Amino acid sequence: MAAEKAIQMLESALHSFKVGDENASTTLLQALKSLGIELSNDTITMGDISDAAGIAIRRNIQMIVNQAVLPKDLQDKLSQLLDKLARLNRKISHRHIRIFLSSPGDLVDERALAMRVIDEIPYDPLLRGRVSIDTVAWDKAGGSTPMLATMTPQEAINQGLPMPSECDIVVVLFWTRMGTALPTEYTKPEAYRFSIGGKWQEDRYFSGTEWEYVDAMEAAKKKGKPFVIIYRCTEPPSITLNDPNLDTKREQWQLVESFFSTFTQPDGVIRQGVNFYKSPSDFEQQLGIHLRDLIARLFVKLEQEEQEQQTYIENLGESSEPIFWEGSPFPGLRAFGPEESPIFYGRGLETDELVAHFKKQSFLAVIGASGSGKSSLVGAGLLPRLLNNAIPG
Repeated sequence: MAAEKAIQMLESALHSFKVGDENASTTLLQALKSLGIELSNDTITMGDISDAAGIAIRRNIQMIVNQAVLPKDLQDKLSQLLDKLARLNRKISHRHIRIFLSSPGDLVDERALAMRVIDEIPYDPLLRGRVSIDTVAWDKAGGSTPMLATMTPQEAINQGLPMPSECDIVVVLFWTRMGTALPTEYTKPEAYRFSIGGKWQEDRYFSGTEWEYVDAMEAAKKKGKPFVIIYRCTEPPSITLNDPNLDTKREQWQLVESFFSTFTQPDGVIRQGVNFYKSPSDFEQQLGIHLRDLIARLFVKLEQEEQEQQTYIENLGESSEPIFWEGSPFPGLRAFGPEESPIFYGRGLETDELVAHFKKQSFLAVIGASGSGKSSLVGAGLLPRLLNNAIPG
């Protein structure tokens, strides 16, 4: 009975290792000890086989034990267990995920930050080697769509990129603009129509972003995917009374307000969720947390499906694991530069303030004590945001 219980503990522990449970090593060591195999925590590392008794986990789940330690029947059971786990691991240990990014053109800064967050996720210690992500965005570097003269911009994007309904997660952002209306041949379902000033609008789409949102929502209702997550910036728009585009901006703002009015019933009951954020850095922080949670849910969902719905990357070698940053992340006495923005953290709010200042006037003086990080804030915080068109135009 003790041996049978140990086998169950081994199965549970190895499965925990596969899903990234940090506490799995304790259970595994206890199970091995009950079988007469003494190992230390140092022995349980990725790809490490120590002496005649050792364990390799995560990328290829397998175990090598001293054959003389265990009775033949237990050796056979262990072999069957490990073969089963290895097959399971090859099938679901690595996932390829598509994340679609949708927004009007007034959120350039947030789009750049979103792509940065998405690019960092595969390097998360609990996800490294288990997930690869394809960001679907019209402004992604190297992934632009050719605008043919015979097509509308939305048609070109639709033909050049995967549809939102074909992705696993769709991130939708709004602030002050709804976007540019699509041609009348694009008609939306009645369930997504909304009123402005008490008057119901026609069934045309007011922007490509709205079309992408509806495409994702309809697929989610029918197939259970993609996960659709919506964000709205609560920062008041900066508008002057003598702005020549004042009327247009007011109309766009009203469209956004009317769009979100459908998220709540007249009696105040919430129909669907929306995530509010105050600043780009607030959005960046929320998105990182939310995407990791959604990816964890997606892993569970895909494991429960009877048939595979995604293309899996199998048998990744050591050289296939991405390298997020080469060399030391500490520059020493010199300041961080623009090329080091991926590893520059902790100054998001201050960077937001600098960007907001530049939106109002073109001169800025950063003052502070020697060694307080002024040059790094400008070099690795402000400049990369400006180079990524945080301020349109």
